Amino acid sequence: MADKAQFKQAMADLREACKGGKEELSLLSQVERYSGELRREKASLSRRIDELERTVASKDGQIENLKPLTRLHDQIAEVVKEKAKLERELADLRTVVKEWHEIDDEQSTFVNVKAKCMRCSLHFIVCTEMPEQHSARTLTCPECGQQRGHFLVWKETPTEEFICQSVPGETPHSEFGMPPHS
Repeated sequence: MADKAQFKQAMADLREACKGGKEELSLLSQVERYSGELRREKASLSRRIDELERTVASKDGQIENLKPLTRLHDQIAEVVKEKAKLERELADLRTVVKEWHEIDDEQSTFVNVKAKCMRCSLHFIVCTEMPEQHSARTLTCPECGQQRGHFLVWKETPTEEFICQSVPGETPHSEFGMPPHS
């Protein structure tokens, strides 16, 4: 629950910073990094739940195989205890995953604003969490510089992932630009 409160506070700080200026990027980076960590932890917990479910099923099979053998009662009791412990751990992990799902449900996904410049025919995509700020009237062609609104524009919500997971995604790094010195 503390993680959820931290996330909500970070989002509130981000919204407040959007009114300000320079701190926007730093806060957005923090939120994206934190959200990415939450998703990785959620995926790890989901894998652990699957592993525990397989282990519990295996233990159930072991119990059934051991029941007819009266000389193995101690082993049966041990396996039953281990199964109970695993079931408790599984229940705890399911609770955590449910909390992650609640966090995910509260987060918005980003939108791909796809555009075609009608002057030079360049196709390009703007990935944004604020699609209402991007339209034919507000776009500038990155190739020819046209900004008179001569664009075809489509908006699409591609996935449930975050911008920081989609861009760059699995693409290898190719360049790092430094701002010019004044």
